[in-house]
Amino acid sequence: MKIDKEIILNQGKEKYSYNQCFAEVFPIACSFANKFLDDLEIAKDLVQDTFVIIWDRFESFECKNHIKSYLYKSLRNTIINHLKHNEVINKYIDNKINNLRSDPTFLDYVIEQETHHIIYNAIEQLPENQKRVINLSLMGLSNEEIAAEMNISLNTTKTHKARAYKQLKSSLGNIYSILLILLK
Repeated sequence: MKIDKEIILNQGKEKYSYNQCFAEVFPIACSFANKFLDDLEIAKDLVQDTFVIIWDRFESFECKNHIKSYLYKSLRNTIINHLKHNEVINKYIDNKINNLRSDPTFLDYVIEQETHHIIYNAIEQLPENQKRVINLSLMGLSNEEIAAEMNISLNTTKTHKARAYKQLKSSLGNIYSILLILLK
């Protein structure tokens, strides 16, 4: 079953359907939109969006020229809105690029990321229970909460933590002090 809408033209002598309109005007409208967008796929999408608007109003038009006039005005507005939206996106991207180029803390971010990477790799090398105690500690749990979570005694928790610190201090060297800051 084909869904369509029709309008009657020329005092009832001619019928004009939405599907006819779409078939006749769509390629021309796409070419029109593409002149401003330089992207045929986006042009087709915007023309289709405009035809959805026309579908809702189709039966209220009195002649083909009204439909085409409405289509081109609507399409123009849709293209303008699309270009304005892209302009906002481009300004946002340009702003991010400029911030990245001029940000004096860029190197700080790199160092921070690399330091985290080194610390977490060192933690991954710990025996399983020590690793779990340190990870839970990094999540902000107290020794008592870690003991309850792991179902071990408080003294065992402290022992695992002390051994983990000793091994991390050995493997991390100067970075060990950063780990201590993270754990506080």
